[in-house]
Amino acid sequence: MRVISGKYKGRTLYEFKGKDIRPTGEKAREALFDILREKFVDAEVLDLFAGTGAVGIEALSRGAKHVVMNDISRESVALITKNCEKVKCTADAEIMCMPALFALNKLGSAKKKFDVIFLDPPYNTSYGEESIEIIVKKGLLDKDGVIVLEKPATDKKRAKVQELEIFDERRYGLNSFIFYRFKEEENE
Repeated sequence: MRVISGKYKGRTLYEFKGKDIRPTGEKAREALFDILREKFVDAEVLDLFAGTGAVGIEALSRGAKHVVMNDISRESVALITKNCEKVKCTADAEIMCMPALFALNKLGSAKKKFDVIFLDPPYNTSYGEESIEIIVKKGLLDKDGVIVLEKPATDKKRAKVQELEIFDERRYGLNSFIFYRFKEEENE
């Protein structure tokens, strides 16, 4: 696994051994960042289920100002820390280790706002949809921000939050990205 583009392009990242963790693949990650290219310039980014930290590090590589990476697993957090140290981006990364819903509440209490929020929750859970509801309730998404939910392409459940709309959906192999933003009337 490597950083695809930007100032850290080509740097390799540490990966998990085994098949319990499924990091977002390089081709899917590249497509995601190409779709949202302008959104990452000077952006505040949240990667809520960060795993290896590859998405957050890619965001920093492509111009994000600051990234918060959270994972419930101490093993993941240790790997994220190791990867941030390897590419020398620790000054721009905040790493948290807690359940996703607790992290959202903590960030909401701190009045944080994000331009891009990436959600790659464990499959076959409702964590993605629940997270989106809390993100809106806590005011974590900037008015022009984007939430990206990664899930199995076969999972047809969609978050139904009155203030948000799905503006794009892309399938990459067995996975899909669903892109949410505030409805146009909410932006005015």
